[in-house]
Amino acid sequence: DEKFLAYLRRPDYNATRAIIGIRDLATGKEREIYPNLRQGQYVFWMPGQKQLLVTARDFDDSLADFVVDIETNATRKIPSLD
Repeated sequence: DEKFLAYLRRPDYNATRAIIGIRDLATGKEREIYPNLRQGQYVFWMPGQKQLLVTARDFDDSLADFVVDIETNATRKIPSLD
C-alpha cells in the first residue's frame, strides 16, 4: 500500500549484525528492527505489510532467504530448492 519503506540500515559486508530500517512515509518516523542475521543484502515487503523477505547471511555465514516478522523480529530461514 506504499505507506512504509523498508531498507537495510547497515548493508556493510563487515557488519556484525543486520539492521533493517522501516520508515512511515506519511509521518517520516523511522524505527529499526534487528533480525537474527549477520548481514543483509536485499529486503522486500511480503503481502500484508507484516513480514519482509530478506536475502542475507546468517551467523553460520550461509547466504539464504529469510522471512522476518517486523513486529516480533522472528527470523525464519526459507528452505532451499536445491
